[in-house]
Amino acid sequence: MDQQNTIRDIEWRARRAYSSISAVCSRAGIPTSTFYRWKKSEKNPHPTSPTMSTLQKVLSALEAIEADAKADAAAIRSGVAA
Repeated sequence: MDQQNTIRDIEWRARRAYSSISAVCSRAGIPTSTFYRWKKSEKNPHPTSPTMSTLQKVLSALEAIEADAKADAAAIRSGVAA
């Protein structure tokens, strides 16, 4: 997977977990601006590449957010069923 596909995947997973990129970055301990420097856009035609350690922090934070969202959904379902 190339860098831009990875960035799109992170954004998609964050949306699916009802989270923002800002929240993911905060949990990873990196500035949101760092994430957006990795993303190609009209304003940023030459994005920088993340280091493996920084990208791993983002992915780990995203996994934790996804787990939290899954647990919240399970709690809501069990509360509704009770």
